[in-house]
Amino acid sequence: VVDVNNCTARDTINYSWYPQSDVDIAYNTAIIGDASADSVYFCPENAIDLSVSDSFVDYLCSSGETDVNSISFVVPGGVETSVWVQATDVNNCLVYDTVSLITYKSPSIDLSKVPSAICLCDTIFNNTDMAQYQWEIVGQPIDPINNRNYFVPNQTGTYEVKLTTWTDEDCTVSESKIITA
Repeated sequence: VVDVNNCTARDTINYSWYPQSDVDIAYNTAIIGDASADSVYFCPENAIDLSVSDSFVDYLCSSGETDVNSISFVVPGGVETSVWVQATDVNNCLVYDTVSLITYKSPSIDLSKVPSAICLCDTIFNNTDMAQYQWEIVGQPIDPINNRNYFVPNQTGTYEVKLTTWTDEDCTVSESKIITA
């Protein structure tokens, strides 16, 4: 650099360039339906565990969690939630990743309208539209092919009737009721 008095000055700047770190949100695959790098579909009311590499110095999650490299989320049915993580590497550089958590429609059962006392051979219906149904009496399945949305008591007494339903995505829900026939 030359100033107005024709004096020359020099300076040297040394800099370091750190390689870009990469953070990637991983998830447990046991409960996953469809998935891509940026979105995960899964059954509602199941916890999904998200994690990133433990090689970072600091973490911040969209949920407010700090200093942890794994976290668990429960998302209600039919909801999409974006989760992001910011990680600080050993060079104090910040990296980010985001994933969308998308739940399938919640399966449903409503046995509340089924009377507690019924006549032998009356039919108990489940009026929800699901892919599969499994009725049980005292823990024993009564429909081996899981396709009936109704149950006909054929024995007298007081016992627990349980219905489990599945959606097309294999999400399940169960409800029980004590009945007397």
